[in-house]
Amino acid sequence: MQASGIQSELAQRLLFLFLAIVIYRIGTFIPIPGISLAEVQRAINSGDVGNLSAFANLFSGGAMERMSIFALGVMPYISASIVMQLLSHMPGKLKELKNSGSTGRKKITQYTRYLAFAVALFQGISMCLLFRTAALYSGPAFWLIGGFSFAVGAIFLMWLGEQINERGIGNGISMLIMAGIVASMPRVFAGLITSAQAGDVATPLVLAIFAIILALFVVIVYMETAQRRIPIHYARQQAGMALGQNSPYLPLKVNLAGVIPVIFASAIMILLVAIFSFLSNVDIGFASFGRYMNIVATNLQSGQPVYIIIFALLIVGFAFFYTGLVFENKELADDLKKSGAFIQGVRPGKATADYIDKVQNRLTLVGALYVAAVVIVPEVFNMNSSNQVLLQFGGASILIIVVVAMDFVQKVQAMRMSTQYESLMKKSHLGRRRN
Repeated sequence: MQASGIQSELAQRLLFLFLAIVIYRIGTFIPIPGISLAEVQRAINSGDVGNLSAFANLFSGGAMERMSIFALGVMPYISASIVMQLLSHMPGKLKELKNSGSTGRKKITQYTRYLAFAVALFQGISMCLLFRTAALYSGPAFWLIGGFSFAVGAIFLMWLGEQINERGIGNGISMLIMAGIVASMPRVFAGLITSAQAGDVATPLVLAIFAIILALFVVIVYMETAQRRIPIHYARQQAGMALGQNSPYLPLKVNLAGVIPVIFASAIMILLVAIFSFLSNVDIGFASFGRYMNIVATNLQSGQPVYIIIFALLIVGFAFFYTGLVFENKELADDLKKSGAFIQGVRPGKATADYIDKVQNRLTLVGALYVAAVVIVPEVFNMNSSNQVLLQFGGASILIIVVVAMDFVQKVQAMRMSTQYESLMKKSHLGRRRN
């Protein structure tokens, strides 16, 4: 009964995840009030809003080009989370709340939601100002109603992600981002094949694109499973190991931060483009102000050298930042000491913690450079090509798909192993009762 209960729970969680993604995809086809979709398409095709649409469409599964209520995706929530995590590590009230236990963390989560709504409202209004030529009615009413609609959609997705965390499988926010990217894949590849058949894209270029994508998949899978194994030893009286048995080791992942640095960096880039796009539409009496802001926004467009440099630096920075949040070298060293384990040539305690921290920092650097390279290589390709398939399905997209999918499979396997373990325990218990 217990094993079948776990199996039933797995099925229920999978069903909830499926329904949540269906709801998300339906929402991407619901436009905000008072918008002409024909004018939106004209503006996108003409390149008037390329700065913002290229970013938003990447993580929203095409919701941006439909001016959907979900066009902002979960990026406002991620931006707010970054700000709150940074502030909670600085001296002040937030740091006190963070260290005050579960009650304090709940309070920080509440503040994060408020900030996420404010960020979403700002980005929503910026989007409406950018597409003001597509408005069916003029004046503040359009960007106020539209901005509020975008903000409500973003907050709903934030809530939906939290529900997936509690009642589904995997990280809810990451699953929604992956769902949006995967939803764009058929259209992107169909467009590429159609262009090749029409002669607009050379066949060698198509083959090169598929080769790059395949190579990225292989590299990502290899690097995401890569570990540095530090051998650990026990005192003789505690080891009890048979002769020839493999020594235990401490596994340290090369890319401990996973896909978080890419998501965080993307959220910051989207926010920066929204800010400068908004400022380019603000009249402050300085004739050239809007033009300068538009130049900045243009340079933050995917494929531009400035964008590539900033994006790579953000990825590396967030890799170290997030690893520092989740990796507890002191706690790990204390656990080794309490269990009687030690690293050969390293004193237990602080020396062990420092050694582990040094090794993990080196691994983090390697992992950060690998992630940056995976994301940047397609961007460099975009600089020298008019075909934007690698922008829509580039390194960032592939990395998110592979990492989130691997995490999802691991969680499903963990639940299935739990089921098998419970079944074995039940059979063992029944066998003992019969004897």
